Amino acid sequence: MGRMDLSAPDTMLTADQRRRIRETSSALRSEAVPVSVLFYRKLFELDPSTRHMFHSDLAAQGRKLI
Repeated sequence: MGRMDLSAPDTMLTADQRRRIRETSSALRSEAVPVSVLFYRKLFELDPSTRHMFHSDLAAQGRKLI
């Protein structure tokens, strides 16, 4: 899996993408636990070496993520 160059212009969010994020943030917060569980499950599946970067309490980490 390649790393994204966050300084590259094509990785910047468009105005429409930023608007969509703002509009859906409250719905995301109401589903924080299942969303964060799915996020971390997929992250560790795609790159198991990232697991050591997170504490064992993924519920707390998930709240930080959301």
